Amino acid sequence: MILQKFAEKYCLKVKCDDCGEKIMPGRTGQIYEFGEVLAVLFMPDPRGKGKPTTRKWSKQKRALIAAGCEIVQDGDGEGAAIFNPLDEKQSALAIRIAGCRRKRVASAAQLASLASARARLQRGLRG
Repeated sequence: MILQKFAEKYCLKVKCDDCGEKIMPGRTGQIYEFGEVLAVLFMPDPRGKGKPTTRKWSKQKRALIAAGCEIVQDGDGEGAAIFNPLDEKQSALAIRIAGCRRKRVASAAQLASLASARARLQRGLRG
């Protein structure tokens, strides 16, 4: 499962879409399995600020081609490209283009602080 390993490496969330396929959703697209490789879909929400325009997709397409990705779908204001998940530059670009957010990971100090706050709260509730 390429998608799951990629998500773990970059601390990304994996969800199921409407069809039951596993994807990594983002603000302006998604990352998904495309056969035996990964692909990034650039498709901004037409109702929000990120309306699909030819200019936005052209800029993203040029960046993907320059990084060595292969364009597999080329629409007017949206498209998709396959990328190598082992290539750091292509992976970072795909994450940025899709607008994926990384999972927050708590540090040891944050976990310790949270545990002490919970303990203080429990003592306060009992007293």
